[in-house]
Amino acid sequence: MKTLIKILGITGSLLLCAGALAQPYNRTLPAVVNDNNGNIFWCDAHRQVMRKCEAMFADRKGGMVTVRSAPFKDCEGGLWGWITIMHNDVSKGFTITPDKKFGLTVKDLCRPGTVVTFKPNQKKPEYDDLVALYQGKELFRYRRF
Repeated sequence: MKTLIKILGITGSLLLCAGALAQPYNRTLPAVVNDNNGNIFWCDAHRQVMRKCEAMFADRKGGMVTVRSAPFKDCEGGLWGWITIMHNDVSKGFTITPDKKFGLTVKDLCRPGTVVTFKPNQKKPEYDDLVALYQGKELFRYRRF
């Protein structure tokens, strides 16, 4: 019981920390989302409804949404990515992958407790950067500027 309370407390504080600036995305994703190669992306409206993925946070301008896949054997926290919402065209989806520049591994991305959200850019605060957090610590930040 104590372990459950600790887990709930950590999860709640992570969500509060991650959601402090980014807004939860409580809408249905676009029906058509493709990757850069024009192939169907792993998260769209149908997969969201079927609970194969979930929309997490939107940037302040509402043009980008972070998404997470359902957990699976090799990635118990689920894959992370983002979707650029296009209103008059096909939306684009991107998977966050390990990166040597940031020292980011598959283990970092797949562990439960990792949260990908948006935080203001330090040079231009009116824009948001894509940020991954684990226990409140920044794992990486994709800066727009």
